[in-house]
Amino acid sequence: MLLRFQSHPRSRSEFPRIHRLAGLLFFGLSGSIGVGALTIMLRGLAASQHKAFYFKQSPQIIGQSPGATAKLLGFLGHVYLYSSLAWFMYTLKRAYSAAMDRKWVEHEEWALRHTASGQWVSLQRIFSLPMLIVVWMQKEGSIIGGSLRAFELAGYFAWAAAAGIAETAISDKRKITWARVKLNRLKRQKEKDEN
Repeated sequence: MLLRFQSHPRSRSEFPRIHRLAGLLFFGLSGSIGVGALTIMLRGLAASQHKAFYFKQSPQIIGQSPGATAKLLGFLGHVYLYSSLAWFMYTLKRAYSAAMDRKWVEHEEWALRHTASGQWVSLQRIFSLPMLIVVWMQKEGSIIGGSLRAFELAGYFAWAAAAGIAETAISDKRKITWARVKLNRLKRQKEKDEN
């Protein structure tokens, strides 16, 4: 609800003070989510950090050498989680800094990137079912291991989809803005020529 209000153009033009206060609330909530996610990862509570356990329980989850595979996937899972969190916090900082500097176009673009950097988590849940079906069709390993692998794969696809959609939206918005600038120049030139 807060996100929809913040992203609506009229909220900025007609209710700037509410938009500013809601933005501060959003900034605080996002910051606390980032701190919470970091705490979960530092304590080893993220799902990808438990791969070694699942491999020990069912060595045939992926491939023939569970020890090496578990270590590799565990490492990649760590890199992915920490990189994703770093991007989440970086986009939040850039959106906030641009707002404080009154660079509204830059603020809007970074706010959109930040939103996408958090929305992938919701998309991951949506993508998990199709991924689960694909993984189970391979008939490798246990149900727990297959579910974990499907959930992680869904996360990678969801992150890429969310980032891609955000960048496409930013690119489209830039094109529209540039087209308006060109149109205004043409109008001014036409008025100048008529006078």
